[in-house]
Amino acid sequence: MPNPSTTEIELLVVTGAYAVVLVLVVYLTRAGRRRVVGALAGGLAAAVVALLATTVAELNVWWRVPVVQAASGRVVILAGLAISMTPVYLVTWRVARRFGMRGLTVCVGLAAMVGPPRDYAFAAQFPNWMVLSPGMAPVLAVAVTYVLWSALGHGVMRLVAGPADTDTLRRHEAMLPAPSSRASSHALLRSVHGVWPTRVSRSRKRSSSRTESNVGSILSQSASHPERSS
Repeated sequence: MPNPSTTEIELLVVTGAYAVVLVLVVYLTRAGRRRVVGALAGGLAAAVVALLATTVAELNVWWRVPVVQAASGRVVILAGLAISMTPVYLVTWRVARRFGMRGLTVCVGLAAMVGPPRDYAFAAQFPNWMVLSPGMAPVLAVAVTYVLWSALGHGVMRLVAGPADTDTLRRHEAMLPAPSSRASSHALLRSVHGVWPTRVSRSRKRSSSRTESNVGSILSQSASHPERSS
């Protein structure tokens, strides 16, 4: 079996990748600070459930995770699961916000269906991470674990951050100019499209009126002094 420290390094690398995904999901879901903290709390609760489920699974010979035998491995597992599950709860928050309990129920059902194939694929690819026993009992146990993750983590997030429809979606301020710059740009547009043509039109009217008055004065002088014109 590989050195547990090597497995811990691999898990830390995967955790870093999930941290990048978390930042992207926070941006896309427009979650506020309180909602992100609630999702992190839900992820931590899911990580604790995972350690408890692993203990029960080892007692029943369903699966085992060799890295949890060391204290440092348990810390890595806790951190990795907490970070990797946080984006899931941000997604379930937006689903519950849009579709209510029906959407949340669909998410829990999808987790129960996707969980066992996902874990068996990881176990086949990385046997030093997880070893699953054959049979239906481990499959059902993994499905139940994913259901608990989804329901408990979302519930903890709701306790911390409130119901899904109470949030104000965060604006992407970085994509918008500052209010002062917007005001100055509007003022500039008004000056270009409003004041400048007005001033030009007024100056044209003044020049035309002056020309008409000059022509009128010349004609009146010619009419009063015909001998000069001849």
